[in-house]
Amino acid sequence: MRVLIVEDCYEIRENLAGFLRKKGYVVDTAADGLMGLHRACDFQIDLAVIDCGLPSVSGIDLIKKIRHLMLDYPIIVMTSYERWEERAEFLEAGADDYIEKPFNPNDLREKIDALGRRVGMMGPA
Repeated sequence: MRVLIVEDCYEIRENLAGFLRKKGYVVDTAADGLMGLHRACDFQIDLAVIDCGLPSVSGIDLIKKIRHLMLDYPIIVMTSYERWEERAEFLEAGADDYIEKPFNPNDLREKIDALGRRVGMMGPA
């Protein structure tokens, strides 16, 4: 499974990418929303993990653009927002699930696997 991680915090992005690679996933990364949009369109992505607070193109705008382009792979939002209304905005924009920061990488991997099974993809590559 090919996973795109769009996260502006270098440490979070690289730690998460390294964790998923060790579990057998193919991982692409982007440090901002604009780079994330290019990766989302230019690569055969199976699932995206997108931070809500991104520079250049916000997380919610990135999700809307991905869905507008008819890319229908699952999207998980990483958020530190505490209000349910803010999380609901991402789901309404086209995200499939969210995970609250800070989180255990295994919890995110379980969400990735669950969404992958739902759309017919089987775990790591």
